[in-house]
Amino acid sequence: MEEKPPRSHLKRHLFDDDDSNKPPAQKRIRFPKGKKVKPGEEAVNRVDVEDGSGNLQDPRLAAKERSKRRNQITTELFTEDGRGMLNDITLAEVAYEDNENFIDDGIQIEPFNLDKEREEGYFDADGNFVEYVNNNGIKDAWFDSVEADVQYTGKAFTKTNGEDNDVVEQDLSAQDIGIIKRRIANVLEPGET
Repeated sequence: MEEKPPRSHLKRHLFDDDDSNKPPAQKRIRFPKGKKVKPGEEAVNRVDVEDGSGNLQDPRLAAKERSKRRNQITTELFTEDGRGMLNDITLAEVAYEDNENFIDDGIQIEPFNLDKEREEGYFDADGNFVEYVNNNGIKDAWFDSVEADVQYTGKAFTKTNGEDNDVVEQDLSAQDIGIIKRRIANVLEPGET
């Protein structure tokens, strides 16, 4: 038997075949580029060192820092000159002059005036408007603008005094009341009361 020469010289070598014994390179973390900071506007990194390490790459510390910044921003939004804006609604109210009306395309518009509304009632804890009981001075812009026709107003109802009702009741005898009740009972269907 004849020995055949090795064919290893016929095989092509892979490009990275020589580096196969080396361990793989560690991945590098890439961060997106931030906007360029002008001199004098450098951001100050605030770090509260509780564990003795001020590393912002630790997710727990970074989350705590973001939470503190969010809370600080919200408190700054709701405070103005040391006063709490949540409880002081009067800062957001628009004050109108007395009897100020707007005219838009020939239509007179009365704005919602909180000062005027406070004279007529108050807002409860749920934000609902509760009107004071004052039947004498009811003012309604729409109702004031409605013109009533005289021919219909007289036919609506006739006023009767309480004394007339007593007279009618006294005229009815027990027998008359019984007849009226029998008529009502005859009109009712079976099962109705």
